[in-house]
Amino acid sequence: WPCSKENTLGSPILYSSAQFRYGKASLYPAVWHSRPKAIKDFPYMLAHGRVLIQPRHKPQINIGANGSNIIERTEQFQLNPSDGIKLKMQDGQNVIVETYNGLIKQGVITYADSIPEGVISLTTLFGELAVDVDTSPTPDPVNHIKRMHAMPSKIYTNHGASNV
Repeated sequence: WPCSKENTLGSPILYSSAQFRYGKASLYPAVWHSRPKAIKDFPYMLAHGRVLIQPRHKPQINIGANGSNIIERTEQFQLNPSDGIKLKMQDGQNVIVETYNGLIKQGVITYADSIPEGVISLTTLFGELAVDVDTSPTPDPVNHIKRMHAMPSKIYTNHGASNV
C-alpha cells in the first residue's frame, strides 16, 4: 500500500507529514493509559470484556417509557477459585463488586480457572452499550458511553462484610 500498479511493491511510508491529501483526515499519536494497579483497599482488578450474547445467561429485554429497549440481567462475575477460597465465597454466591471510583455492581460469582488470580472478570453485552447510546440525553452519546478500563476493586457479600 499504496500500489499504483498491480506489480509494484508499494511504499514503506504511507503518509509522512500527518496530513492526508485534501484534508480528509489527520493523524494524531495514540494516547497511552498506564496499566492500573491494585491499591490497599481495592486489591482486585475488575476487567471488563464484551460479547454479543451469552446463551447460558439470557437477558430480559423490557420496553422503557420512551419506547426504547432496557436490558436487565444478573451480572456474572468470574473469579479464580483460589481467590474465592481466600475470600470464603462460594461459586454461585451473590456478591457486590465496588471500584475505587465508586461504581457498584451486584451479581453472582462463578469460578473459572482461566481467570488470573487477583482479577474479577465482568462481561458487558454489546446490546447494553447500544441501549446506553440510544437512551443518552447528550448530543454526542457515543462520546459519553461507559468506558471499560480495568479498575482497582473489592468484592464482598451482600451481607455487608467487606472482603478485601
